[in-house]
Amino acid sequence: MVLSTRPATVKRIVDVDLPRPRDLKMLSSRRFGEIHGDLLEGLLEEATKAFSEGVREAADMMEAFGRAARERRGGPG
Repeated sequence: MVLSTRPATVKRIVDVDLPRPRDLKMLSSRRFGEIHGDLLEGLLEEATKAFSEGVREAADMMEAFGRAARERRGGPG
């Protein structure tokens, strides 16, 4: 589930359609990467909105999500 900025509302529900049972190998699967990237984009979007509205805590969250997205894409961290 991805929540919106304040006041928090449900922005999107993501169906995780990965097969069960799940193990650590799943973390390197293409589908896991797609789901992970999609969720990070949604979170980064909401963090950016919160930051632009003057919410200081969002700056740290935005930086962390941006760094994670860059590392995931193989870019400079």
